[in-house]
Amino acid sequence: MYSIENLFLGLSTVFSYPGIVYVTVGVLGGLIVGALPGFTSTMGIAVLLPLTFGLDAVNGFLALIGIYVGGIAGGSIPAVALNIPGTPASAATTFDGYHLTKNGRAGEAITLGLLGSTIGGLVGGLLLLFLAPQIARIALRFGPPEYFAMGILGLTIVVSISSDHLLKGVIVAVVGLIISFIGMDPVTSVNRFTFGNVNLRAGISYVPLLIGLFGISEVFIALENNSSNQQGRIKQEIGRLFIKLKDIKKVVFTGIKSGLLGAGIGSLPGAGADIASFAAYEVSKRTISDEFFGEGDIRGIVASEAGNNGNCGGALIPMLTFGIPGDAQSALLLAALMMHGLSPGPALFTDEPQFIWPLIIGFLFATILKFVIGLSLSKYIVTIINQPKYLLYPSVTVLSIIGAFAIQNRFFDILIAIIFGLTGYFMKKYNYPLAPLVLALILAPMIESELRRALIISGGDFLTFFTRPLFLGIVALIILSFSSLLWLQKKTN
Repeated sequence: MYSIENLFLGLSTVFSYPGIVYVTVGVLGGLIVGALPGFTSTMGIAVLLPLTFGLDAVNGFLALIGIYVGGIAGGSIPAVALNIPGTPASAATTFDGYHLTKNGRAGEAITLGLLGSTIGGLVGGLLLLFLAPQIARIALRFGPPEYFAMGILGLTIVVSISSDHLLKGVIVAVVGLIISFIGMDPVTSVNRFTFGNVNLRAGISYVPLLIGLFGISEVFIALENNSSNQQGRIKQEIGRLFIKLKDIKKVVFTGIKSGLLGAGIGSLPGAGADIASFAAYEVSKRTISDEFFGEGDIRGIVASEAGNNGNCGGALIPMLTFGIPGDAQSALLLAALMMHGLSPGPALFTDEPQFIWPLIIGFLFATILKFVIGLSLSKYIVTIINQPKYLLYPSVTVLSIIGAFAIQNRFFDILIAIIFGLTGYFMKKYNYPLAPLVLALILAPMIESELRRALIISGGDFLTFFTRPLFLGIVALIILSFSSLLWLQKKTN
């Protein structure tokens, strides 16, 4: 399976015409789409997918992989520059990134985000290259009880993120859980909390919600503060786009660790880059225990971006090896794979080496290329920051509204974005954390659906869950997570 001939086949395909062109165009398009609030890599892949039907499978997938990789990384640019994550996966990047921007270090923050995404992407890509069958085999053994336990483990992260405002964090998380119940029941298909509105039957899409929560709310705050003439201060403190060697050494270990965690989460179907980003950020926060973490620590930026980009390589592992997509983007890639007449599974590595090895090498090349192209594009982002706020925020508002609409082409999603824009405004004004709401929305559907599936399979006997070794292992991690939180709180007090 792994041989010099296969690696040479991948290298020769990617680094020759037209392979290198498709990867470059894909990365460039992905960075642009990811940097625009609301325009996620999922949207970019969905838009480009029909255009690849006229190409052979290899070149079509090289372009799609470029958009996938570039789109996740591109979200970090507006996250640190404008405090608006370009993609939901970059929400945790705002916690430290925007602090650096306000201190006149926007260039460094952008570079750190791209560096973290590159480190995490390489870690995920190398795992994809060397450990795909082993990691996918572990993920395949997970059943509904294990996925339910993973969701509960994720909720402990909600508590940890809110450790400074524990009560407010719990309140926000409960609100997020309640919002997640809106829509059709995942098992019985009965409408819940829709109040006769057909637009609510599919639930509330969290992408328009996040656009409002992080994007439109920032516009409301700017209007309240009357900050339209503050662009001069930001312009003087933009600074250089490169970082010192000592800072690189400081963040490398955090990037590798977060990339490994992100790849591991990505290999578990349904988790996604959002959870990987928050989990990597929280694990780094716990292990570093720095008083400035969350207030402009460079390791916070790298942890978040390494986590969500490490997730990319991890999500491709079950998709290619077992046909199980790890996230929404890999689900689209799986559909493209089958549309090109290829069947995912172990046989793909042995029967289609001319496809699988260029894809893996292309993923690694796209990961490096996004750093180079991203640095060039970041200068244009800096130019946008330097514009007067009365020009910037109307543009942000328009992009946010377009992004909310373009997800499902529904005007109702624009209304959702505006409602949660006002919600985010009041939450920021009264110091309610946004992260618990986001993470609760992401985790709740998995927790509910997997618990109910597990109970159906076990005949309603919850105690049978504890006869499964993997379930017991995750429960041990949950206990360890709570214990470490209590220990850290006791230590800080």
